[in-house]
Amino acid sequence: MLCQTTKCVPRVLGIISQRCHHVKRVYSAASKSNIPTLTLYTKDNCSLCVDAKEAIFKAFPNQFTLQEVDITAPENKHWYKAYRYDIPVFHFDGQFLMKHRADIDLLRKKLEEFAQEGK
Repeated sequence: MLCQTTKCVPRVLGIISQRCHHVKRVYSAASKSNIPTLTLYTKDNCSLCVDAKEAIFKAFPNQFTLQEVDITAPENKHWYKAYRYDIPVFHFDGQFLMKHRADIDLLRKKLEEFAQEGK
């Protein structure tokens, strides 16, 4: 997959993630095509972001697609201004969900609602 903004070839990180300098995308190993998207607004060297990711992947393996947005990339100035003091910040299917840490109970509730809606 190529970065949409720079056409650079992403570096592969681990088994299920791809990354470029601007947008980091982590794809769930789930075979379901109809799973929600969880967006993580982050930046390099964010230990709280790493901890939050580990917690949600451990609690909810293969239940969502995670997309990471690097708020320090030039095209993400809006997100940098909005979230520079709050990362990690998560959006669930495009809507703000939580910040500062992973709230496992809140994410569980959103995943259950998503499943009940049958999206």
